[in-house]
Amino acid sequence: MDKLRFLLLAAWLLVASSAAAADGIDCRLDIYQRDLQDNQNVLLVSDSLTLVKGVVASGFVGPVSIEVDLTGVDSLRAEFSLHLLTLGPLTNNYARSFVVEYELPARMDNIKGKADAEYSVVLTPLKRVDVDTSFCGYDHRSRGTFDFTPAGYMDIHFVPLSLGDFYWDSIKDLLESFYRRFLDFGHFSLPGKIQVYICPCPLYSVIWDERFGIAVDPTRNTAFSLYSHDLNTTDQYIVNHVAVMRNFGYSPPLLSEGFANYFGFTAPDMKDILAAGRAPHLSDMLDTYAYMTLDPHTADRSSATFVRFMIDQYSLGQFLKLYEAADDLNLSEKIEQVYSMSIEELDGLWKNYVDTITIEPEMYARYANIAEQTLNYNLFLKYSRAFLDNAATRPDSLRALGLVKRAYFFTGDYYRATDIERTMLAIDSTAAMEWMALGTYLMMNGYYAEAYTNLAHAKSLDTASQVIDFNIALYHMCQDDTATAAQILTDNLSGEKGAMAQGETRVVLANIYKTSDDKNKRELAERYYREAMSGFQQTLQVHSSSPSLYMWLGIAQFGLDDPEAAVRDFETALFLETRPFYLGMINLWQGKAYLAAGHEAQARECFSAVLNQASADYHQREARQFLK
Repeated sequence: MDKLRFLLLAAWLLVASSAAAADGIDCRLDIYQRDLQDNQNVLLVSDSLTLVKGVVASGFVGPVSIEVDLTGVDSLRAEFSLHLLTLGPLTNNYARSFVVEYELPARMDNIKGKADAEYSVVLTPLKRVDVDTSFCGYDHRSRGTFDFTPAGYMDIHFVPLSLGDFYWDSIKDLLESFYRRFLDFGHFSLPGKIQVYICPCPLYSVIWDERFGIAVDPTRNTAFSLYSHDLNTTDQYIVNHVAVMRNFGYSPPLLSEGFANYFGFTAPDMKDILAAGRAPHLSDMLDTYAYMTLDPHTADRSSATFVRFMIDQYSLGQFLKLYEAADDLNLSEKIEQVYSMSIEELDGLWKNYVDTITIEPEMYARYANIAEQTLNYNLFLKYSRAFLDNAATRPDSLRALGLVKRAYFFTGDYYRATDIERTMLAIDSTAAMEWMALGTYLMMNGYYAEAYTNLAHAKSLDTASQVIDFNIALYHMCQDDTATAAQILTDNLSGEKGAMAQGETRVVLANIYKTSDDKNKRELAERYYREAMSGFQQTLQVHSSSPSLYMWLGIAQFGLDDPEAAVRDFETALFLETRPFYLGMINLWQGKAYLAAGHEAQARECFSAVLNQASADYHQREARQFLK
C-alpha cells in the first residue's frame, strides 16, 4: 500500500475529526391500515427515527416506501417534506410538505396500496436534537461517497477503503450465488439491477430496519446492509426481499420476509426454538404489529420455516396465490380460504414439519464455510460442531473435526483446538501435517517441550516438508537458538515453495541476520527484506484484502529501518484482520514500530493489546519484555 492509499484509509478511519454535530429531530413514525368493515385504523408499524437536516432519509417501512427531507429546525417546530410510494404491485405516489410543532402529528391519509388496502402515515416530531454525525457522516446520495462495481445481477456499492471495498469479491460471490439460486427457483424476471449498498455504519440517509441492521426498498430497487468489524448483516436475504416485492408486490411480513428467506439455513434454529417451547403460535404472527414486535430472531426463523413448509408441502403456485391476495388485515382469512384449513390446523402441521424435518450433515458443513467466509467465527464454530455431532462416516467426522479445530483457532481458543487435534490423531495417526499442527497449538499455549516432540514426529513422517521445517525453526527461535533456526530457514530457501512462504522465510531469516556481527549476513538480511517486499507487493495486486500480506510487508519495512512505513502497513493489517492469533502478532510488531519511531505511548497500547487478546504465548512473552 503506497502512502496516498494509507492517507485515504486514515481519512476514512478518522472521519469523526472532520464531521460536526448537525441539527436534527427525533420523531415517531406510525403506519395504519384502514379496516373498511369496522371503519377504524389498525396500527401496523410504530417506530422511532432520527432525522438530520439536509440529509434525505428513505426506506421501506411496513407497506410504504418513505422519503423524508428535513429542511428546517428550531426550538418550536420542524419543517419537512414527506414523499410516499406504495406497491400494489402498481406503484402509487404521494407527496406533501409540513411545518408542525413538536408533539403534533403530520398526517397523510387515503394512501392506496394493493387491491383495496388504504393506509395512513403519521410522522410526529418529538424534539430538536444535535446529531453527532462523526460516527457515520456518509450519505449514499452524495456523489463520490460510494464507489460501485457491477456484478451479474446487482451493482455493489462500497465506501472506498472500507471493509466492503477490501472484501468486495467475497461479498459478490456470496450474494450472486444465492440470488441466482433464488431466481431459478422463483422464475423471477426483474428489470435492471438491484443496487446493493455495503455500509460501514448506519447511514442517516437510510431508514433502517433496526431488528436486523438492514434496509430494503423495492420501489427504488435498493438494499442496504452493514459490513464492519462489529457487525456484518450482508447476506442473501436483502436482495431476495427486494426481488420478492418487485415481482409480486407487498404482502405482510410473515409472507414476504419468510419467502425472501426460503433458502436461509433456519431449520436448526427453529428446531431449538420449538424444543425450548418458545415458538409463537401462527395466530401471533398474522398481526403485523405483533409480528414486528416479536423477538427478531424468533420471528425470522418462524416465518422462514412456515413459508418453506407451505411451499414444500403444497406448492409454490398455491403460496403465490395466497401472497398476492393477502394484506395486513385479511391474512388469516386468506390463509384459510387458499388452504382450506384453519389457522390452528396449519399451526400444528407447520410445527410437526419443523420437528420432523431431516437436516443433512453436509448442510452444516456448507453453512459453516459460509459463516467463515462472512467472518462470523462464532457461527462458524456452531455449525462446525453441529456437523461433527451429525457426521455419519469416518471421512465426514475427520472433515468436521478439521472445521471445528479451525473454528476454535479463529475464535482464539487454542486449548480446545489442541484437544480436537489430539482427537483427530487418535483417528488417524499417519498425517504428518496434523502432528505439526498439534505442535504449533502447543507452542501457542506455552508447552514448548511437548510441542517439539510432536514437530519432530511430524518431520519423521515427512522429511521433505518445508512447512514443518519452518515451524521447527520457529520453535528454536522461541528457545533463543537462532543459529539452528537460521540453518533450517536457509535450507528452506533452497527448496521450491510459493511466493508467500518464500517471502515469510526471507523475512524471518533476515530478522536473525540483521543483528549479526557478520557484515555479509547483514547485507544478506537487507537483500532478503527487499526481495520479500517485492513478492508481497506483487501478490497484493491480486489479493488486496489479505491482512497477512500487509503484516509481513510491515515486518519487512521495519527490518529496513522504516518504522513509519511499517506502521502504515500494520494499521492496514489491523483494519482487515479479525482472527485473535494474527491480531496479537500484528499488535506486537506495531508496538515495535511505534517504539522505533519514538511513539512510546502508542507502543505501550499495542503491547498491552497483545496481553489482552487471545495471543500466542510467545507473542505475549515478548510483549511483556517490552512493557517492562
